[in-house]
Amino acid sequence: MADEPPAAEEARELIASHGLGTYISEQAPEGLRVLHRILQQEVRVDTKDGPRTFAVAQLVDACMAEVSPIQDDAERWLRTHGILCSVSNGERVLELANTAEWITQVLRDTPYADGWHMQLRTLPGVRSGPPKRFHGGLTSRVTIVPKGASD
Repeated sequence: MADEPPAAEEARELIASHGLGTYISEQAPEGLRVLHRILQQEVRVDTKDGPRTFAVAQLVDACMAEVSPIQDDAERWLRTHGILCSVSNGERVLELANTAEWITQVLRDTPYADGWHMQLRTLPGVRSGPPKRFHGGLTSRVTIVPKGASD
């Protein structure tokens, strides 16, 4: 027991002595957890070769590629679900519709279900954007995520 808080080195020793160090090193920023949850989601996409399963990150990569056999299918699926791949100020970005029902459903059982776009904005380079039209039923303000934000 002491009246003064421990020095940084003492705190590290205390954490290490209780085996808690692994929990600290595995902590990722909440915005990164939100982004990973969205990008790792597996989805079914109708392609020219029939229905196939992809992670959303694979669809984003196909959409942003110079040439990809599934580029059109990927872009169509992403747009329908509130995600646009575009270029902003010379950098490749994702534009996520703040009101996208699909994203809300992906995050529904997480602490990020409400206000997920605010959590994303804690990541470097992520910013708010003007309203965009995604498809006939969805026009929404967006959260702009640089391509490298998930690295």
